[in-house]
Amino acid sequence: MPTEMMLRYFEKQPGKSIFTAHELYLQKFSGMTEAAFLKALERMSYKGQLIRLSKGVYCKPAQTRFGTAAAGEHEITSYFTGENHRYGFVTGYHLYNKYGLSTQISKKVEVYSKKSPAMRSTVQHIQIYKLKSFYRPNMLSMIEFLEILEHYREIEDLNQKAFMKYCSMAVKKFDENVVGKVYLQMGYKKRTLAFLKNILDIYQVSNTLKRYLNGTSKYQIPKWKEYYGT
Repeated sequence: MPTEMMLRYFEKQPGKSIFTAHELYLQKFSGMTEAAFLKALERMSYKGQLIRLSKGVYCKPAQTRFGTAAAGEHEITSYFTGENHRYGFVTGYHLYNKYGLSTQISKKVEVYSKKSPAMRSTVQHIQIYKLKSFYRPNMLSMIEFLEILEHYREIEDLNQKAFMKYCSMAVKKFDENVVGKVYLQMGYKKRTLAFLKNILDIYQVSNTLKRYLNGTSKYQIPKWKEYYGT
């Protein structure tokens, strides 16, 4: 029976392990129809053998002395980003906190992931955005740089000294080929690229980013240079 096959599979999985239905079907259970597979997942979820975290996303419950427990923020984020950011990355205030740019804490976690089952989905309080297949882990440092510059004006209680420290580190990892690919694939604003070019020029990092910009346009670049050298 299909359900028995699935039960044997899940018995071997650790508690709080997460999976997306479509991906698991293709990897392990494509010998049955997808409709039957999804129906079996529903039955197992109803019986408490699995926990439905959101549409198309399930986890195996862990057994604790307090009863069953579902996967939490750490497990969900780790699943969608993968080991060494293989599948994606965290952005928003979790990123800003990582570099000490703000002490503000957000209850919402924002993740870009190639494993996302939809263009945009919510798993508990975690917002997950579909990341295109172009992404590779070696792009992460440039993506983080662009993410921070894109949302610079929106970061509450921005620590300018921490921002300058971050910039002095980030410019050393500048890779124009990666920035060009990321810019085209992720739709960052031209003013963000102009902001990046401005920072690179101040730090005397060679670049040809002007090829992406309109020479007659005046981009609104934040007033950050007054902190340079502090």
